[in-house]
Amino acid sequence: MNNAALANGVGRILVGNLQGDDLQAFRIYYAPQPRSVGGVGASLKVNKYAELDSSTSSEANAFSAYRALYVAAGGSYVRVVANISLNKSSVGADRARYIELAKPGAQSNQVSGDGNIDAFDVVSTPVYRDQVASNINGIAISGFKNIPNSLQLAIVRVLNYAGIGKIISSPITITVTVQFQDLSQSDFHWDSVSGGWIYMPGSSKDSSGNPIPENEAAAPGMPAASAQKYVFPGNVYGMLDGFN
Repeated sequence: MNNAALANGVGRILVGNLQGDDLQAFRIYYAPQPRSVGGVGASLKVNKYAELDSSTSSEANAFSAYRALYVAAGGSYVRVVANISLNKSSVGADRARYIELAKPGAQSNQVSGDGNIDAFDVVSTPVYRDQVASNINGIAISGFKNIPNSLQLAIVRVLNYAGIGKIISSPITITVTVQFQDLSQSDFHWDSVSGGWIYMPGSSKDSSGNPIPENEAAAPGMPAASAQKYVFPGNVYGMLDGFN
């Protein structure tokens, strides 16, 4: 665990071993050390050191929550599904309902939205993406879809310790697939350091299951010089039929 701590920057580092149910805290710092034993003028080098520290009760409780989630999930990766219905804020209520993959100078028309946030909004409008992210904790408390109660309680317990910091060697990935009213969807993952939900680029799909391209590189097969558009929502015939 000492080596794991040394491999991760400086400052106070927590190293947790979920399998072994063990948590240690280290203080990582740089300090000069003489290159050779001698008198005045001996050259110095700077070494990196790991010094054991005591973990706080909050850190111990956070690790206990991580451990409980690890056991409930049967591993370190958790994927859950949540339904969400959010009205748009007044910011950016009108926006294009397609992504232009075009040569310079191509024209596009603006189309009004329907007032409910969907996966296209997550891709195209940061304020709506943030609105979804800020509401996921509330969904977690009320319940995700089709998961055991033990796993639900373990997830909520971990979220209570959001922001406690990164526990090295004990990554737990919680991914939420958010399903919107129109059946489009986007994935967010929980970041234990910031204590927030982060959008996973490239994860959004329309109600037909077509990936929503976020740039030209995400739309394979489209001629670079042609004026092509991905239109949301797509249709059941596949992503390329979402272009015209």
